[in-house]
Amino acid sequence: MLSALLNIPQAISVSKLTLIKNSVIVNCDVDEGYETIKMNLPSIITSSLYLNKPRYIHLKNIIQAKSKLIEIIKLEDFKIDVSKRLHILNLSKFYKHRLQTRVKDVESLLTKLKNEAKVI
Repeated sequence: MLSALLNIPQAISVSKLTLIKNSVIVNCDVDEGYETIKMNLPSIITSSLYLNKPRYIHLKNIIQAKSKLIEIIKLEDFKIDVSKRLHILNLSKFYKHRLQTRVKDVESLLTKLKNEAKVI
C-alpha cells in the first residue's frame, strides 16, 4: 500500500541486492525459486527471513555502546512531506456476534450443538 501511495516500485522477500547508479537489481524469493527484478530508485524493499546470519554480541561491544551518545534528529531536518494523505471515513467497534461458552463434558457439547446451534 505504501508503494502505491508513493507511486514507487516495491520488491518483497529480497535475498540479494545489487546497487547500480540510480537503480537496483534484486532477487526475490518465490515458490519456484527466485526472480530477478530491476527497479529504479527510490523503491521499497523488504528482506527475506534468511538474509542475515545472527550476530553474537561481545561484552566489550556492549560496554562501548553504553558510552556512545545518541544523536537526536528532528523530523524537519529530513525535508520530507509528512502531510496527511488518508482520511478516515468511519470507525466502528468489532461486533461480537457469538458468545463463547465452556462445556463440562462431551454430552453437554453434543446437546448444545444439537439444540442451540442446530448443526447436528
